[in-house]
Amino acid sequence: MVKIKTLQLRSNSGANLYLRRSKPKGKVKAVVQINHGLTEHSGRYEHFMKHLSANDYAAIAHDHRGHGLTEAEKLPKGQFSTRDGSRKVLKDVDFINNYIRSEFPDTPIICFGHSMGGLIAANYATGHPHKIDALAIWNSNFQASDFTPFVQFILGFEAFFLGSDVPSAIIPKLTFQRWSKSIDGAVSGTDWLSSDREQLDAIADDDLTGWKPSISMWQDVFNFMSRGAKVDTIARLPKTLPINLVGGGEDPATNKGLAVSWLADRLKKTGLSNINFRIYKDARHETLNDFDRKIAMDDFVLWANKFMA
Repeated sequence: MVKIKTLQLRSNSGANLYLRRSKPKGKVKAVVQINHGLTEHSGRYEHFMKHLSANDYAAIAHDHRGHGLTEAEKLPKGQFSTRDGSRKVLKDVDFINNYIRSEFPDTPIICFGHSMGGLIAANYATGHPHKIDALAIWNSNFQASDFTPFVQFILGFEAFFLGSDVPSAIIPKLTFQRWSKSIDGAVSGTDWLSSDREQLDAIADDDLTGWKPSISMWQDVFNFMSRGAKVDTIARLPKTLPINLVGGGEDPATNKGLAVSWLADRLKKTGLSNINFRIYKDARHETLNDFDRKIAMDDFVLWANKFMA
């Protein structure tokens, strides 16, 4: 039975990062560094971590600033930082990457991210292209970067009148609430995440999920989105870097997977040649928590085995 160990590490950004890790009993093929999504935490990936370790992969996931059990600058949930939040988030990711290298020397690292975590993973990969060996981006919408100037204007307006440390009143209506309303027969504000009612009930019972991001956190998230989609930024990646893209065919946050298809096309046009791309047609936003999760996790291992065996 694979066990999840927890620990806390002091990042050079000043954050006290809460960390989960798992490892196989035998030789480690690679380490999967997991970046979770917005308003959740690393504990929601324990089933994925156990699946990976059962297939000879170590897995390490930390709670980002303003999330889960990580403590940073004595701030409440919902803020990355009082300033330079996106830079500090990436500094924490790099700190974890260095920790992995010290714990698993000469072992390949797969940088994995879901949703916001995919935005973070892509920004980290383009900023440190030679510190990872593969990149996995699941359920992330970089195509929405076309609307970033408009959204940042709204957020700047809110910050001017309300302050940046309070929840946005407008952006949730354009995102979470709109996505939930798009699901036929939705009975809660989380139905857009998964079609598995047990998973949605677990979210409702989890005190570390579902809180409201601050205006500054939304600003940082859209900064990740904008920077990660630029052609000159993508061009920093090694042309043969293995990249795994996953979307859900019923995910309103990625326009039913079309935003993931858009990203695959953009990567290919930039000259990247080693792209694995799949849309799970019945999945909503959280592929790892929908009915096809076992198939998706098996597919991820099959993909990784091609490069890490």
